[in-house]
Amino acid sequence: MITELLPTLQATPPHPLLNAYVRADGRSTPDCEFRDIVALEWSNDRPGTLCSCVDSAERLTLELARDQEELAARPNRRTKWAKEMLRRIAVTEEIIAETRAEALELVKTLTPDEIVLLQAHAPATIRRYVVDNMAAEGS
Repeated sequence: MITELLPTLQATPPHPLLNAYVRADGRSTPDCEFRDIVALEWSNDRPGTLCSCVDSAERLTLELARDQEELAARPNRRTKWAKEMLRRIAVTEEIIAETRAEALELVKTLTPDEIVLLQAHAPATIRRYVVDNMAAEGS
């Protein structure tokens, strides 16, 4: 059923910043050998890449906060788990910084048409990010 919907979703995506595709999740059900899932991903153009960067940075920031809380709840920092968690936190912080830097570079190079597209179709967090960073760039 889902595979029958894919051509329609690909021809008229749910919105201009997303692409739809079908992937099998690898789990069998009584009805079918593999259960298909319609997945959405950000488009591969600059506005889609910006959305992906901001979205990833937000998600990773939440994961980082959870990891830091979990580490703070355990006072013994000498365990193998704590050392691994500290390494994971450092790597996540580095990835967030790189992702934010890429997003900032993308904001600097947006065309007026891309800005209109983002303001009309991107989630509020991304719209706010674009406006805030354009204002900061202008000051």
